[in-house]
Amino acid sequence: DGGNTWGLQTVTGNPANGLYSGVSCTDTSCVAAGYDGSTFTPLIAASTDSGVTWNVKTITNNPTSGFFSDVHCT
Repeated sequence: DGGNTWGLQTVTGNPANGLYSGVSCTDTSCVAAGYDGSTFTPLIAASTDSGVTWNVKTITNNPTSGFFSDVHCT
C-alpha cells in the first residue's frame, strides 16, 4: 500500500540479535541493512514481494566487525 501500513515481519535466517537500521524498496524488491548484535558483523536481508517475506543474505568477504547504517535502492 505504498508504505502506509507497517508491521513486524519474520526474517528467515535472522540471528537472535539481528538489528536493522535502514530499508529501501524499488517496486517489489526491498533490502534491509543492519548488524548482528551478538557478533557485531554486518547484516543484509532482502525481500522480493514488497516486504511480505524476508531472507538474510550471505555477504561475500563479510568483515569480522562492523555494521550497515543505511541502504538505498534505485
